[in-house]
Amino acid sequence: MSLNNPRIEIATAYPNLQEISVGKGKGVTLFGDIHTDQGAKRAFVKLLSLEGIAREAICSVVGRMLHLPLRQGYYVNVANTQFHRQVGNLEHLAFGTLDDATRLFPLKELSSVETDLLKWDDVLKSAVFDEWIANGDRLPNNMVFERGGVFWLFDHDEAFPGHVSAATPVSPQLLALLARGKSEFDLYRIRQQAVDIIEAYKKIDWHEVYDDVRIKEEGKCMKPYFDKHIHFLKARIPEM
Repeated sequence: MSLNNPRIEIATAYPNLQEISVGKGKGVTLFGDIHTDQGAKRAFVKLLSLEGIAREAICSVVGRMLHLPLRQGYYVNVANTQFHRQVGNLEHLAFGTLDDATRLFPLKELSSVETDLLKWDDVLKSAVFDEWIANGDRLPNNMVFERGGVFWLFDHDEAFPGHVSAATPVSPQLLALLARGKSEFDLYRIRQQAVDIIEAYKKIDWHEVYDDVRIKEEGKCMKPYFDKHIHFLKARIPEM
C-alpha cells in the first residue's frame, strides 16, 4: 500500500468539532473540520495526554514508513473550541486522523469480515507491527474496513504499555487469528514471513522518525516520551 509522506502535519481545529465517543480510559474522540496547509479537512480528533499523543505520532510515522494502512496524522490545536479545557495537556494539543470521505465500517462482528481479513495483503504485516508496538487489543475496535477488502489501523495511544518489557511477547490478536487451525508447516511459513517483515524494521532511519514527529517543532514538548518509546522499539527488534 502506497501512502503519502508519513510526517505528522499541523492543524487547527474549527469550532464545529463534535464529540462522538468517550472511550473508557482512552480519551474523548471528536469529529469535525480542521484547518491544514492543504485547506480544510475532515478529521477524527482525540483529546489525550502528551504521552498519548506521542504514542499516536510514533505509530503513525513508523507505520506509514512501513507502508501500513494508517491515515494521515495531525497535531491539532483545539484552543479555540469548546473542548479546550478537556484536552489533557497545557499545550491544547490533540491528535487528529484524516477522514477522506471514504465510507468505513467498524468491525462490530468479526465473523462477518473474517474471510476478507484473512485474505487481506497486509494482515501479517499488521500482526507483526502489533507485536512490535506491544498492542494486544486490535480486534474488533481498533480497525475499520472499506469496500474491496481494505482494512485500516487506528487508535495507538495505548501502545508501548509500561508493564511490557522489550522482551515480553504480547500475542497480538491478528497473529492468533492467522495461526488458528494451521498446520506446523503453515506456522513455520508464517514465522519465516514474519522474520522477513522484521528485517525492514532494522532499516528504519530513526533520525527521520524524530524529524517526522517534529521533535524540534510542535513535538518538542513530547521529547521525553518520544525518547522513551523509540528506545523501546529499538530494543524490541532483536527480541522478536
